[in-house]
Amino acid sequence: MYSRVLRLIADDEYFIRQRIKKIIPWEKLNLIFAGEAENGQQVIDHLEKEPVDLLLLDIKMPHMNGIETARYIKEHFPSVHILILSGYNDFEYARTAIRYGVKEYLLKPVAAEELERALSECIQAIHSEEQTRHTLKHYEHLRFSHRQKEYTESVLDF
Repeated sequence: MYSRVLRLIADDEYFIRQRIKKIIPWEKLNLIFAGEAENGQQVIDHLEKEPVDLLLLDIKMPHMNGIETARYIKEHFPSVHILILSGYNDFEYARTAIRYGVKEYLLKPVAAEELERALSECIQAIHSEEQTRHTLKHYEHLRFSHRQKEYTESVLDF
């Protein structure tokens, strides 16, 4: 029915990345682990080589923080869905993240159920967008076929 969702985890703390990988019900959510990154630049490098559908992104990372990374992704990879995972309960961070298209702002330590709920909602949105793209392509094909038929008939009538 739908393709599996490729997922990338970005956090500068190794043990947090490992915990996140362990608490995600990968099979249940039909997720594929696409990789991990320690900073925003590694995220961008990964996306340029292998696109992903869903990114779990930390706010505070070296070289390029989560907000800067989210802004870059919104501009260059707008189809990527981003969930922020942060240890900072800061309204400004959350507000800025939303401006850059972040779907959810989760606080560390995140409960497994809360993370699963946020992931499920993102996956549903990704599948809905996928269905919309498929439907649009189908209608474009029908419209092109109809125009081609009209053109052929007009040439034959000439």
